[in-house]
Amino acid sequence: MENNLKKTKGISLILISALMFGSYGVWSRLMGGQDFGAFYQGWTRAFIIVLILFPFLYFRKEIVKIDKNDRKWLVVFMIFTSLTQAPIFYAFNHMDIGSATLA
Repeated sequence: MENNLKKTKGISLILISALMFGSYGVWSRLMGGQDFGAFYQGWTRAFIIVLILFPFLYFRKEIVKIDKNDRKWLVVFMIFTSLTQAPIFYAFNHMDIGSATLA
């Protein structure tokens, strides 16, 4: 019974995540104008996510140290991720939402 509950919870969280990611284009179109506001910057969203997740991770003692060998790959990932924000913002405000989501 507990296994089914975990499975249902996992599926629900994945569906909620997909719904939130899928609605990003709609919210970008509704909230965005021609300016690149603070909400569209990755650090702002990441900060909000950290504020929400940190207490849960801290009290469950699930925060782990990043290995020295993995730090360079984390930096590479963060650089490339930060370079995607402006093109995504531009695409959602200048293309059809369906086309921008597929791009």
